Amino acid sequence: GGAYVQKVEAEVKNAVEEYFKLMDEYRTAEAASVIFTMLRRANKYIDETMPWALAKDESKKDRLNDVLY
Repeated sequence: GGAYVQKVEAEVKNAVEEYFKLMDEYRTAEAASVIFTMLRRANKYIDETMPWALAKDESKKDRLNDVLY
């Protein structure tokens, strides 16, 4: 739902901000860790939303578009 998507978007936004902060401080290993954490979160989101299942149901096309976005 909407609140869940907003939560995920906020997590990504925070991760990007943290990444740039760490890179500005030349803390590259920590910045890379932030990226990998964000990628794991993206994988979890994909597992939770199951876009492959949404694609099979024409009535869920709008939800599929949201998930893919």
